[in-house]
Amino acid sequence: MVSRERVIHSSNVGGEKRSVLVGIPVYNSEKTITSCLEKVLNQAQSSCYIQNVLVVASGCTDNTVELVKRKQSVDARLLLLEEGTRRGKASALNKIFEFFNTHPYDYLVVTNGDTKLDGAAVDRLIEHAEHTGARLVCGSPKPSTHPVSRLNSIYEFIWELHNLFLEVGSKLEKPHCTDELMCFSSDVSWRIPSEVVNDGAYFSVLLAVKGEKRGYCSQAIVGVSVPKTVSGLIKQRSRIVLGHVLLKERFGVTSDTFESTVILKPKLAIDVLAHQVIKRGLICFIKTTAIEGISLFVAMIRYMFGSEPWIWERVEYAEADT
Repeated sequence: MVSRERVIHSSNVGGEKRSVLVGIPVYNSEKTITSCLEKVLNQAQSSCYIQNVLVVASGCTDNTVELVKRKQSVDARLLLLEEGTRRGKASALNKIFEFFNTHPYDYLVVTNGDTKLDGAAVDRLIEHAEHTGARLVCGSPKPSTHPVSRLNSIYEFIWELHNLFLEVGSKLEKPHCTDELMCFSSDVSWRIPSEVVNDGAYFSVLLAVKGEKRGYCSQAIVGVSVPKTVSGLIKQRSRIVLGHVLLKERFGVTSDTFESTVILKPKLAIDVLAHQVIKRGLICFIKTTAIEGISLFVAMIRYMFGSEPWIWERVEYAEADT
């Protein structure tokens, strides 16, 4: 239960700046939550002000909750809601949406407990939303490259390609939304079905069906943690692929990703992919393609056997870069 006495209302702070709630769903994030919160709480705030930061801790069995409470004791903006049982990210997000929908904030920014926001990421998201009128704006993920790993080139290939297609989709006014950093406007009552895995993809589809605008802000950079091992990467990628398959199966549509661009605009997809192959090299492309192929195979096996991926097996991550 979040104490209402701790909620800082808009009448107390801010002037003409837009009020923001930052929501962070976490599960066993003791290695990353402190640095994540420091980055959020120390954001530059020229066009907005961060009224509150709401952490939803879902069934944590490590020291995550204690670390959040320690930070809470020195910053009154920080709120904590504990779920005794882990029910998946969608459940935690709905707790955040419920709080946002019932309090007078202008915007909700959601990030994960293992990210590190660039110093002005929230400000840039709000500026983009204000300028474009988009109901949902996502940021630009940047993978961790420390410590040095043989997987770094693959992560850079995957995430650079991911962001290139976000940029392309944005120019076509059809961007796929990435769930590492999202900004929601207050004029929509947000909620997500419990069986959804890829929340960014779901909201992208939801707004597309409603004819609402969504956007991509390349200047709102968010550092993301990446799996330390090949097996961890395959688990992560297969879960994402399976999430898109289930989204298509249960809602009849899927978001605008590289795969859908290949089908609908093959020349554009090939041009973007060729640019990335030239930049990162053929060997890196072959390695990435092999991992994506294995991940697709694993996803199809899980799909055939009815695996439900919304409560996923946690893998070991390398901490996000500053």
